[in-house]
Amino acid sequence: MNFLRILEKEEAEYRNAIYFQYGLVRQQIEQRMAALSAQNRILAKRPSHSVTVCPTMLVSPEDSAQQLGASPAVSL
Repeated sequence: MNFLRILEKEEAEYRNAIYFQYGLVRQQIEQRMAALSAQNRILAKRPSHSVTVCPTMLVSPEDSAQQLGASPAVSL
């Protein structure tokens, strides 16, 4: 009988430790989520900048040579 009481006490201590750790992790996650939410609100207020790509970078070298050969500026 005494052994079962000791076992129940250890089990309760273990369970309480897990609940405590869970509470800490949950608190950290909630704080991080709040920080990210605030950061996202700030970023949403900023004007967005689009990235432009130079059109010549989208053309392969072979296509570029063909376009230059057909260009009227090359024949000058």
